[in-house]
Amino acid sequence: MNNSTQINKKEYVISDELEKFGEDTISEKQMTIIPAKIKYVLVYPAINKKTAGRCMLSNPMTKLFGKCDYIIQMSGDLWDQLDETRRKILMWHELLHVFPVENSKTGEFNFRLRDHDVKDFYTIIKECGIDWFQDIKTMFSSVYDIDPAQLEGFGL
Repeated sequence: MNNSTQINKKEYVISDELEKFGEDTISEKQMTIIPAKIKYVLVYPAINKKTAGRCMLSNPMTKLFGKCDYIIQMSGDLWDQLDETRRKILMWHELLHVFPVENSKTGEFNFRLRDHDVKDFYTIIKECGIDWFQDIKTMFSSVYDIDPAQLEGFGL
Protein backbone atom coordinates (compact mmCIF):
# COMPACT_ATOMS: atom_id res chain seq x y z
CA MET A 1 0.00 0.00 0.00
CA ASN A 2 1.41 3.38 -0.97
CA ASN A 3 0.55 6.52 0.98
CA SER A 4 0.94 9.84 -0.83
CA THR A 5 1.06 13.47 0.35
CA GLN A 6 1.40 16.67 -1.67
CA ILE A 7 3.69 19.31 -0.09
CA ASN A 8 4.95 22.44 -1.88
CA LYS A 9 4.37 21.12 -5.42
CA LYS A 10 6.07 17.80 -4.64
CA GLU A 11 4.44 14.47 -4.09
CA TYR A 12 5.88 12.32 -1.28
CA VAL A 13 4.99 8.63 -1.57
CA ILE A 14 5.65 6.16 1.24
CA SER A 15 6.51 3.29 -1.05
CA ASP A 16 6.10 -0.40 -0.32
CA GLU A 17 8.13 -1.13 -3.46
CA LEU A 18 11.03 0.98 -2.23
CA GLU A 19 10.82 -0.62 1.23
CA LYS A 20 10.95 -4.10 -0.31
CA PHE A 21 13.93 -3.02 -2.41
CA GLY A 22 15.64 -1.75 0.75
CA GLU A 23 14.93 -4.91 2.73
CA ASP A 24 16.15 -7.10 -0.15
CA THR A 25 19.35 -5.04 -0.39
CA ILE A 26 19.98 -5.29 3.37
CA SER A 27 19.53 -9.05 3.15
CA GLU A 28 21.57 -9.55 -0.04
CA LYS A 29 24.48 -7.41 1.17
CA GLN A 30 24.23 -8.83 4.71
CA MET A 31 24.13 -5.35 6.17
CA THR A 32 24.10 -4.94 9.94
CA ILE A 33 21.79 -2.05 10.67
CA ILE A 34 19.66 -3.51 13.44
CA PRO A 35 17.91 -1.96 15.37
CA ALA A 36 17.49 0.97 12.96
CA LYS A 37 13.98 1.57 11.66
CA ILE A 38 13.89 2.98 8.13
CA LYS A 39 11.08 4.57 6.10
CA TYR A 40 11.32 4.78 2.32
CA VAL A 41 9.91 7.69 0.32
CA LEU A 42 9.70 8.45 -3.40
CA VAL A 43 9.68 12.19 -4.12
CA TYR A 44 8.05 13.33 -7.38
CA PRO A 45 9.25 14.77 -9.57
CA ALA A 46 12.59 14.90 -7.67
CA ILE A 47 14.11 15.61 -4.27
CA ASN A 48 15.82 18.63 -5.88
CA LYS A 49 17.75 19.44 -9.04
CA LYS A 50 20.96 17.78 -7.85
CA THR A 51 19.95 14.80 -5.73
CA ALA A 52 19.09 11.29 -6.93
CA GLY A 53 18.78 9.77 -3.46
CA ARG A 54 19.29 10.76 0.14
CA CYS A 55 19.48 9.11 3.54
CA MET A 56 18.32 11.39 6.34
CA LEU A 57 18.61 11.00 10.07
CA SER A 58 15.24 11.44 11.76
CA ASN A 59 14.76 14.41 14.03
CA PRO A 60 12.72 14.10 17.26
CA MET A 61 9.42 14.99 15.55
CA THR A 62 10.00 12.51 12.72
CA LYS A 63 10.73 9.84 15.31
CA LEU A 64 7.56 10.74 17.21
CA PHE A 65 5.20 10.77 14.22
CA GLY A 66 7.02 8.54 11.75
CA LYS A 67 8.41 6.05 14.25
CA CYS A 68 11.67 5.70 12.36
CA ASP A 69 15.35 6.45 12.80
CA TYR A 70 16.18 7.10 9.13
CA ILE A 71 14.33 8.16 5.99
CA ILE A 72 15.62 7.15 2.60
CA GLN A 73 14.30 9.33 -0.21
CA MET A 74 14.64 8.66 -3.92
CA SER A 75 13.85 11.09 -6.74
CA GLY A 76 10.73 9.42 -8.14
CA ASP A 77 10.91 10.15 -11.86
CA LEU A 78 14.54 9.01 -11.92
CA TRP A 79 13.84 5.87 -9.86
CA ASP A 80 11.05 4.93 -12.29
CA GLN A 81 13.53 5.10 -15.21
CA LEU A 82 16.42 3.18 -13.65
CA ASP A 83 17.03 -0.46 -14.44
CA GLU A 84 17.14 -2.96 -11.59
CA THR A 85 20.95 -2.98 -11.44
CA ARG A 86 21.19 0.80 -10.99
CA ARG A 87 18.33 0.74 -8.47
CA LYS A 88 20.19 -1.84 -6.40
CA ILE A 89 23.41 0.17 -6.39
CA LEU A 90 21.62 3.43 -5.55
CA MET A 91 19.69 1.79 -2.70
CA TRP A 92 22.87 0.12 -1.42
CA HIS A 93 24.63 3.48 -1.46
CA GLU A 94 21.90 5.14 0.60
CA LEU A 95 21.71 2.24 3.07
CA LEU A 96 25.47 2.47 3.66
CA HIS A 97 24.79 5.86 5.30
CA VAL A 98 22.78 4.08 8.06
CA PHE A 99 25.07 3.88 11.08
CA PRO A 100 23.62 2.76 14.43
CA VAL A 101 26.25 2.86 17.18
CA GLU A 102 25.70 1.03 20.45
CA ASN A 103 26.59 2.87 23.65
CA SER A 104 28.77 0.38 25.57
CA LYS A 105 27.66 1.75 28.96
CA THR A 106 23.87 1.89 28.44
CA GLY A 107 23.36 -0.61 25.61
CA GLU A 108 21.20 1.98 23.83
CA PHE A 109 21.81 2.91 20.22
CA ASN A 110 22.78 6.30 18.89
CA PHE A 111 21.80 6.75 15.26
CA ARG A 112 24.28 8.52 13.02
CA LEU A 113 24.97 9.01 9.33
CA ARG A 114 28.05 7.34 7.89
CA ASP A 115 30.14 9.50 5.57
CA HIS A 116 31.55 8.31 2.26
CA ASP A 117 34.95 6.60 2.43
CA VAL A 118 35.97 8.50 -0.69
CA LYS A 119 33.51 10.27 -3.01
CA ASP A 120 31.50 7.07 -2.72
CA PHE A 121 31.75 3.99 -0.57
CA TYR A 122 34.75 1.77 -1.20
CA THR A 123 32.64 -1.40 -1.07
CA ILE A 124 30.48 -0.18 -3.97
CA ILE A 125 33.47 0.91 -6.04
CA LYS A 126 35.16 -2.44 -5.44
CA GLU A 127 32.09 -4.44 -6.55
CA CYS A 128 30.48 -2.16 -9.16
CA GLY A 129 33.26 0.11 -10.37
CA ILE A 130 33.16 3.89 -10.47
CA ASP A 131 31.04 4.34 -13.59
CA TRP A 132 27.72 3.66 -11.86
CA PHE A 133 27.68 7.16 -10.37
CA GLN A 134 28.22 8.81 -13.77
CA ASP A 135 25.44 6.62 -15.22
CA ILE A 136 23.03 7.87 -12.54
CA LYS A 137 24.12 11.46 -13.12
CA THR A 138 23.61 11.12 -16.90
CA MET A 139 20.18 9.53 -16.41
CA PHE A 140 19.26 12.27 -13.91
CA SER A 141 20.14 15.04 -16.39
CA SER A 142 18.13 13.25 -19.08
CA VAL A 143 15.02 12.58 -16.97
CA TYR A 144 14.87 16.10 -15.54
CA ASP A 145 16.10 17.85 -18.71
CA ILE A 146 19.05 19.49 -16.94
CA ASP A 147 22.31 20.43 -18.65
CA PRO A 148 24.94 18.02 -17.23
CA ALA A 149 27.24 21.02 -16.68
CA GLN A 150 24.70 22.31 -14.13
CA LEU A 151 25.10 19.16 -12.06
CA GLU A 152 28.32 20.27 -10.40
CA GLY A 153 27.92 19.12 -6.82
CA PHE A 154 25.48 16.36 -7.80
CA GLY A 155 25.18 14.08 -4.84
CA LEU A 156 23.74 11.05 -3.21
